[in-house]
Amino acid sequence: MSREEWDRAFLTTWFMGSINYEHIHPLESGLLRLKFRRDRRPGFPIEPIWSFYPRYFAEAASKVVRWAALYLRLRRIYLRIKHDPQRYAYTDMAMTPVAADETATHKLFGIDAARAYVAHAQYVKEAQGGHAQEPAAMEAAE
Repeated sequence: MSREEWDRAFLTTWFMGSINYEHIHPLESGLLRLKFRRDRRPGFPIEPIWSFYPRYFAEAASKVVRWAALYLRLRRIYLRIKHDPQRYAYTDMAMTPVAADETATHKLFGIDAARAYVAHAQYVKEAQGGHAQEPAAMEAAE
C-alpha cells in the first residue's frame, strides 16, 4: 500500500468512524478518548473505581474493535474496486463530460446570476486564448 493509498484509507476511516462511533466532528476526535473518574459536572458524585474503570475499558475496547472493523470493511471495498478490470468503465451523471449546449438545456442556467457567470467565464477563456471580447459584445451576440 502506497503512502497515498494509506492516507486516503486513514482519512476515510477517521471521518466515518468519528461521525458514526463518536458522534462528533472528525477534527474533534482522536483514536481513544481519555476519561477521568474525577472529571464530573458540578453536583454529580464521583463514580467509584470499581464501576468506572471496567466500563471505561470495555467502552474503549469496543470502539477499537469497531474502528478496526470499519477499516477492514473499507479496505475490502477499496481492494475490490482496485482489482476490478472494469473500474475505468464506470460513469454516472456527475462524471459525464460537459456538453457544449448545457447552458441552454439545464434549468440551473436560467438564473440571471448563472448566465452572468457563464458569460464572464467564456470571456476569461477567450481572453486567455488571445481572442478577448468585451462582455457586452458577447451578450449582444447571443
